[in-house]
Amino acid sequence: MARPAARKIYAHAKLRRLRAQHGMNQVELARALDISTSYLNQIEHSQRPLTAP
Repeated sequence: MARPAARKIYAHAKLRRLRAQHGMNQVELARALDISTSYLNQIEHSQRPLTAP
């Protein structure tokens, strides 16, 4: 059975705000999420969406 298409979510402002509230920089959050700092930066600047099943 084919998987449904993932939803694209642009949550840049909320993600940036949550990161700041937790006192994390982009490098720390990217490591915690196991993604590259570049990819996190693109998400925070609405250049890449988050994807959700």
